[in-house]
Amino acid sequence: MSSVNVGLFSVSAVNKVFSFAPTVPYEDVDSVVEAMKWLDGNMDGSSCVVLQHAFLWWGKLYLGNGHVIVHFENDVDLALDSAFEHGFSCAYFVWWNQPIGWYGITVPEGFARLRDFGRISVYEFVG
Repeated sequence: MSSVNVGLFSVSAVNKVFSFAPTVPYEDVDSVVEAMKWLDGNMDGSSCVVLQHAFLWWGKLYLGNGHVIVHFENDVDLALDSAFEHGFSCAYFVWWNQPIGWYGITVPEGFARLRDFGRISVYEFVG
């Protein structure tokens, strides 16, 4: 067996946050950061944020360790049920306030738009 041109390659741990394929359009990056910072300053111990995978690492990067993230890929209703089963009285959701055609997810029923940051909004579950 030849070992010519054989190598092992690794991907840096930084790629968990910054990937080769963006999870949000570049024009929304600043808005996502503002939304996460706003949540960091406004969430308390009785609240959590429900984040689709596109926003998960943004939340991990900008939300303090005391804040709970409920992560989901496709089933936001299951994530929301889990949040309330674990005793949270308030649940937030971060998503676009106008359709951009990514991910095929819409804001679930029961959420009201609370705060806008460009095309990104923070929603609160009101029932």
